[in-house]
Amino acid sequence: MLHHPTIAAHQVKAQLQEVSQESFINGLVHGGLIAIIVLISFCLTHYAQYRDIRKPNILLGIICYWLGTIAMIQAALVSGFAVPHLASMINVFSTAELNSFIGLKKLTWATNQACSNMGCICWAITMCCWSFGKFAKGAVNTAFALLSFITGKVIITALIMGWLSLTVSGMTAVTFTMSSWHICIAWMLYTKH
Repeated sequence: MLHHPTIAAHQVKAQLQEVSQESFINGLVHGGLIAIIVLISFCLTHYAQYRDIRKPNILLGIICYWLGTIAMIQAALVSGFAVPHLASMINVFSTAELNSFIGLKKLTWATNQACSNMGCICWAITMCCWSFGKFAKGAVNTAFALLSFITGKVIITALIMGWLSLTVSGMTAVTFTMSSWHICIAWMLYTKH
């Protein structure tokens, strides 16, 4: 997320040129994000099996996590590949083409936001689901469960209420939060909590 390209230009023609120029890095960043979230989802599937996937809260959690991953893949495909491809197809810069790009850009942004919001909400639901069953299993487990539940609820509430927008900075904050949660799970597995 720290290398996620952003468009600085205000004029449509300059935006098109900027998107076309950054298409390689855009594809690299979004392709990398897709690979990482699929790998994390695969690892969390094994964690769900470790926690006993037959338990309803664990099963619901992993299903929600994979649904979130699928939604995030769609968001990354739109931003990283569809938008640069659309920008590269416009080369005449007529008023009609520029206006059509503005409309398509709005549509792809709305699609990106819908998929990103769904993905983050699904991931946060997993945090909440997996917090159950960790309470009353020692101080470390209880603290982790409480922190997971509160963090998941905050993310869900902030997205639903519109307090958090998944722009590059908003998505970076969510990515950092989720990564911290993943690292805590890895540490708890390593220390046998």
